[in-house]
Amino acid sequence: MIKKYDIDIVHCHGTKEALVVGLAAKLLKRKLVYTVEGEPNLEISISPHNYTLFDKLLLKFSWNIGLKLADKIVGCDNWMAEHLKKYDVKAVSIPNPIDYERFSRITAHGSNIVCIARFEKAKNIQTLIIAASEILKKKTDIKLVLVGGGGQEKELIALAGKLSISDNVEFQGFRPDVEKIEDT
Repeated sequence: MIKKYDIDIVHCHGTKEALVVGLAAKLLKRKLVYTVEGEPNLEISISPHNYTLFDKLLLKFSWNIGLKLADKIVGCDNWMAEHLKKYDVKAVSIPNPIDYERFSRITAHGSNIVCIARFEKAKNIQTLIIAASEILKKKTDIKLVLVGGGGQEKELIALAGKLSISDNVEFQGFRPDVEKIEDT
């Protein structure tokens, strides 16, 4: 594709993609921009998924080579750009975009908490559920609406049950229409 469409700059996300696409870009003498949205060494250490030794080695190898192949590295936020210094990498920060026009029409009507995220350890939804249980001790009409899905969904549902706040926590699953979520 790079050669067919005479692409000068290749942009990739993802650890394995940086290795594969990065090698292709370099073989064809093209520039590579690598946007880093997560660091596999960190994510492996906190993931509930049991990575095989092969998976861990492949991710770490892909990560290291991808960083070396890139002509420019972009962190998805200021924290990631700063974190990459640990790998002797200079990265610029370009925060993930939000479609402001799409979400500007949303108005809050209630006093609920809405969280839209993957249900994975890296997102630390547990802390939000624990905080909601503390808020509910003083303000019982609050509802926590969790939109998303992932490997920790059953664990999060169990945590809400253990904290006796299941009636105040609504799991909506993945939704492509998050701008239509009602908070009332």
